[in-house]
Amino acid sequence: MQPSAVVSVRYPVRANLDAWVLPEGNVPEATAHALAVYRIFGMLRAWAMRIRPERSVSIASELAVRWLKEHPRTGADPDVCVIEPAPPDFDDLHSLKLWEPGRVRPRLAIEVVSASLPHKDYDSVQERYAAMGVEELVVFDPLLEGPRSLGGPVALHPALAESGG
Repeated sequence: MQPSAVVSVRYPVRANLDAWVLPEGNVPEATAHALAVYRIFGMLRAWAMRIRPERSVSIASELAVRWLKEHPRTGADPDVCVIEPAPPDFDDLHSLKLWEPGRVRPRLAIEVVSASLPHKDYDSVQERYAAMGVEELVVFDPLLEGPRSLGGPVALHPALAESGG
């Protein structure tokens, strides 16, 4: 049996700081989106509880992650993310400011495609997470809303295998 070929593409990411400003307040989501986030969060939280105390892992949902001290409103708010090691004050966090001592970027970020903004998760989030230095980004499109013009719809796919950040 012939092994599968692997293709890797690397290119410099140009920061789009104005487009990456996080909105203040909650953004309403459809119930299907919220349910998918809830299920992924629950599954990862159960996994994190099972591997304790050997590993210190926290699971967050909609936690603003900011990585540029000189642009503190710029960031990402993954639908679900895995942070390892977990910050000691995790239960009190309002946002994860990576320039603060003891803070690490998420190892895994998961974005659930929204029916109202499917282009965002197929086109623009990858560069934001790469610039942040996230190790792995997975885009989950449970309702197959992704636009064909951007390679969609695909139910589950890794969107960022190596950030280089």
